[in-house]
Amino acid sequence: MTCSDELGALPYMDLAMTWSAIMSHNIRRSSFAATPGLVFLNASHNRIVNLEEDGFQELTELITLDLSFNRLSSLRAGAFRGLVKLEELDLSSNFLTEVPADALKELASLRTLVLHDNLIQNLGGVVALGPMVSLQQLDLTRNNIGELPTGTFRQLTGLKTLKFAVNSIRKVEDDAFEGLESLETLQLDDDNILSIPWVALAKVRKLTSLTLDYNRVGVISSSSLQTVTGLHRLSIAHNIIRELPQGTFTNFTDLQSLNLYGNKLQNLIPESLLGLRESLKELNLGLNLLSELPQFDFPLLDTLVLSRNNISALPSDAFVLLPELRTLDLSHNHLTSLPVTLLHPVSKLSTLDLSANRIEEIKAGQFNESFINVINLQHNKIMEIPRDSFKDLLFLHTLDLSHNVIRSVGEGAFLNIPLLHILRLNNNMLPSFKQKYFRLTIPAEGTELRILDLSHNDITFLQPQAFQLHPKLAWLSFAHNRLSFFPAEIVQELAQLEHLDVESNAIKSLESSDFANSPRLRELNLQSNGIETIAETAFQNSSQLQDLNLSHNNIEQLPADVFLGIARLHLDLSHNKLSSLPELIFQRTKIEKLQSVNLAHNMFTQVPVNTLRQQYFFLSDLNMSNNKIESVPSNADILVNIKKLDLSYNPLNQEAIFILLNEPKTVRHLNLAGTNVTDVPVIEARFLLSLNLSDNNIVEIKESVFELTQNLQVLDLSHNEIPNLSYGLARASPKIPDLRELDISHNPLAYIVRGDFNYMGNLEVLRVAHLPRVNRIERAALTSLRSLRELHLHTLPMLAVLDVGGILEGLPGMEVVDIELTSKEVHDQLHPAFYPRLRSLTVRGRSVEALSAGAFAGINSPELTIGIVNTSVSNLGSNIFFPVPMSSKISLDVSHSGITSLSPQFLNTLDSRQRHLELEGLTSNPIFCDCNNRVPPAAGWSSADPVTPVYNRLLLGPPSLEGVVLTHAQGGGPHVTAAAPAGPLACGSNATAPASSPRTFLAAGGATLDPTPPFRLPPPRGRHPQDDAPAHHAHPARLRHGRRAQRTQLLPSQQPLLHGLPSRERTRPPIVVPRRPRRQRLLCLMPPRPRARGGRLLLDEISFFFALRRRPPSP
Repeated sequence: MTCSDELGALPYMDLAMTWSAIMSHNIRRSSFAATPGLVFLNASHNRIVNLEEDGFQELTELITLDLSFNRLSSLRAGAFRGLVKLEELDLSSNFLTEVPADALKELASLRTLVLHDNLIQNLGGVVALGPMVSLQQLDLTRNNIGELPTGTFRQLTGLKTLKFAVNSIRKVEDDAFEGLESLETLQLDDDNILSIPWVALAKVRKLTSLTLDYNRVGVISSSSLQTVTGLHRLSIAHNIIRELPQGTFTNFTDLQSLNLYGNKLQNLIPESLLGLRESLKELNLGLNLLSELPQFDFPLLDTLVLSRNNISALPSDAFVLLPELRTLDLSHNHLTSLPVTLLHPVSKLSTLDLSANRIEEIKAGQFNESFINVINLQHNKIMEIPRDSFKDLLFLHTLDLSHNVIRSVGEGAFLNIPLLHILRLNNNMLPSFKQKYFRLTIPAEGTELRILDLSHNDITFLQPQAFQLHPKLAWLSFAHNRLSFFPAEIVQELAQLEHLDVESNAIKSLESSDFANSPRLRELNLQSNGIETIAETAFQNSSQLQDLNLSHNNIEQLPADVFLGIARLHLDLSHNKLSSLPELIFQRTKIEKLQSVNLAHNMFTQVPVNTLRQQYFFLSDLNMSNNKIESVPSNADILVNIKKLDLSYNPLNQEAIFILLNEPKTVRHLNLAGTNVTDVPVIEARFLLSLNLSDNNIVEIKESVFELTQNLQVLDLSHNEIPNLSYGLARASPKIPDLRELDISHNPLAYIVRGDFNYMGNLEVLRVAHLPRVNRIERAALTSLRSLRELHLHTLPMLAVLDVGGILEGLPGMEVVDIELTSKEVHDQLHPAFYPRLRSLTVRGRSVEALSAGAFAGINSPELTIGIVNTSVSNLGSNIFFPVPMSSKISLDVSHSGITSLSPQFLNTLDSRQRHLELEGLTSNPIFCDCNNRVPPAAGWSSADPVTPVYNRLLLGPPSLEGVVLTHAQGGGPHVTAAAPAGPLACGSNATAPASSPRTFLAAGGATLDPTPPFRLPPPRGRHPQDDAPAHHAHPARLRHGRRAQRTQLLPSQQPLLHGLPSRERTRPPIVVPRRPRRQRLLCLMPPRPRARGGRLLLDEISFFFALRRRPPSP
């Protein structure tokens, strides 16, 4: 059989991310003449811009065609001619502006058409398709469609699934879905819909699944849902529904799944869900404002989600009428304890999530004798696991107790749980791990435990027999503890152990056979221990050991036979004190294959050629960066065969540089950054893919440099002395046509002009930042970079004008844009970059002072990082994210800008339950406290607090306050204690207020806030025994308005917070916080006359002294 015969018989072909260079961005006529039998073809993630007529005409058997993530802007008639059996066509993530009806009409068998993440603006193409009886699934998600005209889908009578999410239709016309008589699934997420289009939905009689997430629906009732009572699944998550009227679902006798996650429900009465008793199987009420629950009566309910509410207590009979419940999510609430019998009625429960609550104890009998498989109790306040806490759980597979304050585990705490596979006890305060924690009174040789995480505890010793009941352990971590030695018996007894992590302990020496003779051990991490000596037999005969990390220790020498008996090894010895290696340490009779070795950050003065020569045929990766190597021998044959070589930041002489660059090698990746390179010779490396010559003294790249490196894809020339590109790199670039990534930042370039990048049509990433002398950048210089995905063009202090809009207009489909603006306001300059594939957008420039309301209009990326960095923007408008789809996950970085305040409206946006918005970098801004700032309540303002329901996070600062957590309680008086400066408090440039005044404010991380629920400072981890003693109030006083002051003092365990303060600061009376059950303020603690600049106080010039809950210091 010939090669062409074999190709012709191929049923599947995957050309994803491989085809662009071969096909010159086109699929030409008869491209697949040699493969007529193809059934599946994947040509996604290429740079195809054109489909010629009859390009697929030979593929008469093709069923599935994937052309997603290309650069198609239009499709001509005949593009799919010949695909008579095609059933699935994926055209998503292209640049189509309309539905290509002319090209699609010939696909008589088409069942699924995927067009999401394009630029389609209207549905004329759908109408033009005419009767396509075969089409069953149509995906138009994330386009720019503004309306749903009447009769659009009239002829698509066979359509069963229509996905129309993330468009801007706002209103659904009454006849919009006329003709969709077979439609079963409809998705209208994030379409700015204000109410349920019940009239339009009446036309869709077979509808069983309706999704309306991320809209602005505020009211639902039996009348608004009257036309969709036959639904099996209804999702109205992330809307603004505040109540469920009685009888809303009375007629929904077939509804099996109801999703109301992320609304504003405060109360729920049983009558609200009347009618669902005999059908409901899934109920999601997460991220609402529920504090109490009705007694649910759903005999068929399988899944109940109540996460991220305000539930602080549950009655013992809360779930007694849910006999079929298998999944229960109560995470991110305020539960402090659970009734012992709470879970007894739900005997079929399989998965229980109680993470991120405030549970302090586990009572014996809570989880006994059930069929539960997964229990998640991470991020609580559990201090002890008493005896019989987890008893007779014969089917328990996963138990997560991480991120608590567990100090002790009772004998037999884990009794008869033989099938436990995963146990996480990391991030607690355990002093040890003992065998007595587990007991088996049933016939079994041991547990089925495979993964045990004990990292981040206070373990100082281990008993050799501690793991005898767990012979099947395969993954074990003791990282970040205080072990000074590791019992060798543990490794020897655990015959199934494959991964062992002992990072960041206090092991100073590895003794004989500590990790030897382990038959299956593959990964061993011993970094950051301070190891000084290693016994010769420490690892011997652990034949399967493949990854050994000994970095960040104090090793000065290694025994010659230390790796005896190891078959294949990746070795990391970086950040030690090695200056040489025994010549025979890597001898083939000792270690069969050394595949990579990292010797960076040691004290080598030469490459250990003779030592490494033993592994000539197998060593492929050598890192000797940051040593003291000056020369490389010309006969260093070991360097010829290495595929990845890093000699960066060594003081190499010119002869060594010439040997490394000009002598023939098979190296694929070469790093010579910071090696004193001044002149680059012709590089003799025909297989070279990436070259790093940054941080040198290169002035010119000669035309002949890359003659023998035509496969080069990544080139880093940053931090050099290159004055221009026109007479150097521009002339050399035709020799490297496949270059994908170029960095020329930090060079004294004077200009970038047309022609500099003419021969770089395949370039995908360009970094031209930090150019202190550039005064001219022509828009035309970048127009040839049609394949560019990432552009970093910023920090250009001498550049007066940059045509940002024009540059971006010529670079469609960017994924990362980091660019400098020279104008004062950000308005529409960035709009040409707003494609669905955009994932990072950063604006820089000190000239930028404001963001217009439409600056981000048009963004519709599913996830996006936005940076407002190094600007002069003083405030963030409350409406800048209004045009952005609510379902988009936005991370906003405002580092080193000029932000002085956050408006209440903007903070309201952060607290929205409909948006995913994170704010970072606030601590590097000159935020000042404004006594007039009053903002609505916030659910949580720091992700560092695991027990506070955090949805949108405001990262607190400044760095001196990092780790300090403000949380709030739903009831009770305020519990704030702080040492404050004497005298009245000054709030910015506003009038001062007495310390006892209700107008006292507290600034945390530069955000001024006025939450309604009172902030409460929970007790610190590891409560002091005297913490519960009554506080002594030395200065009773009565506030204005007749309210009595609530005074608290530092608890004994909080006294260390004041260490280092002047004695006068420690003795001042505590701040008075008035009892305000419905109002609460953040307080600005400032001296009366602080230093200020321009009337605004800088965060780093304000003394903050908080007695707040924060994590205990590391051991």
